Amino acid sequence: MNYPSFKTTEYTVSRGKVPASFDGFRIAVIADLHDCTIGGDHSPLLQQLERLAPDLILLAGDMITETGRAPEHVQYRNAAHLLRQLPAIAPVWCGLGNHEKRWQEFAGEESLSFADWRSATGKWGIRWLENESAELVRGEDRLRVTGLSLPRRFYNKRKKVILTPAEIETLVGRADREAYQILLAHTPAFTESYMAWGAGLALAGHYHGGVVRLPFLGGVISTNFRLFPKYDCGCYPFPSGEMVVTAGLGCHTIPVRLWNPPELILLTLRSEGQERLPECRERVPLQQGRMSAGKEEVHGTHRV
Repeated sequence: MNYPSFKTTEYTVSRGKVPASFDGFRIAVIADLHDCTIGGDHSPLLQQLERLAPDLILLAGDMITETGRAPEHVQYRNAAHLLRQLPAIAPVWCGLGNHEKRWQEFAGEESLSFADWRSATGKWGIRWLENESAELVRGEDRLRVTGLSLPRRFYNKRKKVILTPAEIETLVGRADREAYQILLAHTPAFTESYMAWGAGLALAGHYHGGVVRLPFLGGVISTNFRLFPKYDCGCYPFPSGEMVVTAGLGCHTIPVRLWNPPELILLTLRSEGQERLPECRERVPLQQGRMSAGKEEVHGTHRV
């Protein structure tokens, strides 16, 4: 599936005790590519990322699609083309989505293994965070990113599943309350538990923006077939931090995105005393790029 255009959403986030030395730090968030392409070869997306100049790129899972069907159980080649180029722009840290988990558990001989994929992308400069953490240090301040990789039972489409903060702690350990703690999750279904665990900023995708978006109502259906999901896409403030959910860049199985363009997110961190905000907010009008004769153009603004 190829999408000729996408939108860029910029948020300022200021809760969660952003350290002074990370004031102005910029994070690009990408999720749910599902081996689709943007502009045929990802060039509009890559050009936009170069223009935005993020300090860090975080991938919130499902960059590939695990189909479960022979002869090729995993679609990954378009994702590979993008991932190979991202580390030239900024450091890239990657979490696992449910499709990567399915690939990880699939042992067929017909397809590239997830271990091979992880090894290859690691050589390109992608750092995987599978229930582990990585840190950036500036002076005495630390920014810590923890990648939460949930077992497949937490993606059950037939019944409601509960994830407790204690279960998160069992998987990834305790939140670091002395650092700016980012939780790189995939599904927003357990947002309240993420914040209770100790995330100053939680990031997710998975719901594809609700697939179809309606004025005033938002996303219509989640990828686990729940109508009007509470956290479909956007920035949601909590007393201790923010939850940011991206609408993602692609789709799979049912290729539908109505009034719901693919989305790239850019976050700018603000520390206390530096434009302290009562809640997260958009920083600028959103722009959508379009391919024309192989070049990227701006052709309008979009708001969520």
